[in-house]
Amino acid sequence: MRRIFVGSTLLVLCGAGLGLAQTINPNKLVDLTYSFNEKTIYWPNAKGFTHRKDMWKVTPQGYWYAAGGFSSDEHGGTHFDSPIHFGPGKLTLDQIPVERLVRPVVVIDVAAAAAELLVKRGVTGVGIDTASMDYGPSKDFIVHQILNGANIYGL
Repeated sequence: MRRIFVGSTLLVLCGAGLGLAQTINPNKLVDLTYSFNEKTIYWPNAKGFTHRKDMWKVTPQGYWYAAGGFSSDEHGGTHFDSPIHFGPGKLTLDQIPVERLVRPVVVIDVAAAAAELLVKRGVTGVGIDTASMDYGPSKDFIVHQILNGANIYGL
């Protein structure tokens, strides 16, 4: 079953017009993150995750020092699809106000046809529990096109 977590602009976390911020119940928060490592799932054309240990030892001066680097293609594991991903001229991640990222949600089952309804309902973003907003073998990525084209992000 595919589930999409939909944040609605109708339920503004900061209480627009109310003057009071709503309290977030930590028991209702859903953490969608996973560690990045060699087992992380990536889009088929992505290079994946690499972790380099440049120095990982006790130095000649006698203290421990660890330094390295990591890299990852952007379409792997839990990731963020900014609207610009499939919406030319739409928002990039740094342009999305944080108020649009922490929102009340509803959980629904969705098919590509539901994307237009989500746009009409004024959602600010969608979070999914699969690798893509579109069905795996999609060739046109219509859900991406509809949602990102309406400046709606995917998580």
